[in-house]
Amino acid sequence: MEDFDYGLLTLLLVAFVFLFWIFIFLRGLFRILSSSFSAVNRHSATIVRGKILPYEGQPLKSRSKKKITVAFNNLSGQEITETFVVKKDKHGQDPFFEGGTIEILINELDKKGPTAVIAGQKKSTPKIMTFILLVALGGTLFGAYKVYLLVLKNTGGDISNTELLTNSPATLIMGCSFLFSMSLIYIIFKSIKILSGRKNIRERKKLKYYGIKAIAEVTAVKETNTKINDRPLIQFDYRFKDQNGREHKGSDRIVMGAVELAGIHTNQQREIIYLPDQTETSKLLANLNDSFMSGCVLLIFLFLSLLFSSIIIGVFVSEILM
Repeated sequence: MEDFDYGLLTLLLVAFVFLFWIFIFLRGLFRILSSSFSAVNRHSATIVRGKILPYEGQPLKSRSKKKITVAFNNLSGQEITETFVVKKDKHGQDPFFEGGTIEILINELDKKGPTAVIAGQKKSTPKIMTFILLVALGGTLFGAYKVYLLVLKNTGGDISNTELLTNSPATLIMGCSFLFSMSLIYIIFKSIKILSGRKNIRERKKLKYYGIKAIAEVTAVKETNTKINDRPLIQFDYRFKDQNGREHKGSDRIVMGAVELAGIHTNQQREIIYLPDQTETSKLLANLNDSFMSGCVLLIFLFLSLLFSSIIIGVFVSEILM
């Protein structure tokens, strides 16, 4: 194995790491910009009236913006709630007071699924996140360029001489172990729906804006042996009847706190929401809104990935400089 070119494979691994993060940062910037510049046309949207409810979450630390919770009917006539970030007018007046009514535009043409916006409110670009992504992208490109110059220097100007970079498999083994471990964790988290993929997000939005509510009878409560922030992930199997009286079965998982766990076996009925044209698609109503936990898990996952990526690149550079 003395003639095996560990330098080439290690270089390809490091190149993959750089390309992965360039893709992640560019994708984040594209999503922010595309979301900011997209506008909902009143003529193509469905207009409904909504009532402003008391907001129970943590308020924004901003004088010009605030969060509100609005109750309105979805496209099937079922009442749902949505949280919006709204701006005050130019004179600092707040037209979004508790108990007031506002116009909601429901856009069915969004590729990510139906979305709702408040009439007259324009989306603003999150400046801090945009700045962070731009700095991260610039740092990644600069790092890739510096590593390229270092590789060029240590191969005598001929990058095909990769055998001159390293004759140790240490970085390669560590990198492959990292990629395998993080891929496995990602697949597991996606399978138990701790991380929400595009399909899950689109399904949740369809349920929210097209779904019909029903009272389901719980047939089984199962432990998943998974805990998130010391809170267990519980699976509920249930059956329910649609608006035509036909019975269907469903299953969903939800993270529960200590108070909810106390009555888990006494409350044999749960409110669910299902798609009238796809009754096999249903979800617990309490599990309908976007998961804050999913966002936190994704951030932790990306942070660990960035940490291990930095270690791989650092070890590779140290091997070259030895």
